[in-house]
Amino acid sequence: MITVKITRGSDTQLAEEFIEGITTYARVSNPNAAVLQVLAEEPCLIVVLVDGEETFRSQIPAAQRKEFALPAVLAPSRLKTMALSGFRALLNFGAEGEKVERRYRVNDAAQNLPSAFTIEVRKGKYPGTLAGTFKYDLLSDVEFDRRFNGFISARAPEEPKPVFTRDARPVQAVLGSQSRCTGCGGEITDPVMGCDNPKCSTTGPDSLKKK
Repeated sequence: MITVKITRGSDTQLAEEFIEGITTYARVSNPNAAVLQVLAEEPCLIVVLVDGEETFRSQIPAAQRKEFALPAVLAPSRLKTMALSGFRALLNFGAEGEKVERRYRVNDAAQNLPSAFTIEVRKGKYPGTLAGTFKYDLLSDVEFDRRFNGFISARAPEEPKPVFTRDARPVQAVLGSQSRCTGCGGEITDPVMGCDNPKCSTTGPDSLKKK
């Protein structure tokens, strides 16, 4: 068994989550400060994919929680090569027309991290055997509330619409009050109107005399 969690980013608390379909939606206030936490019962390898491209991989030891800064997982620093040509005065070195190459480390995507990513859990050495997949989508506070409310509303049971009689009482109340007339044994469907049998002594002019 493997457990994957993400912190909110604004503090060390775990992000609120809910699962819709195969995607886990997490409330992350500040992705650049958030942390990915992974805990596995057995040794495994996790591979992080963004738009189908691998951005991170790491071995996870058994029964030991590992934590990774989210920017390092989703937008790892990388070495780029910059080609410059004809900038002798600006760079103060190299002859005019000489091609100069610089290698520098960038992490420009860290300020605008992708919200959706996939974590693959693999057994054995890379590439290993796929043992599980976690699909995540990070939402801001406003986005999370809106999506979660829609998620709950879509699954709320539909309440049956009440049906009322002419005297504004629910049909169930009327049906539950049905009984037999003590005078003739006839059926009483409406306790207000009395016995349904027009010939019963409890109805009509004769009943008024007895009262």
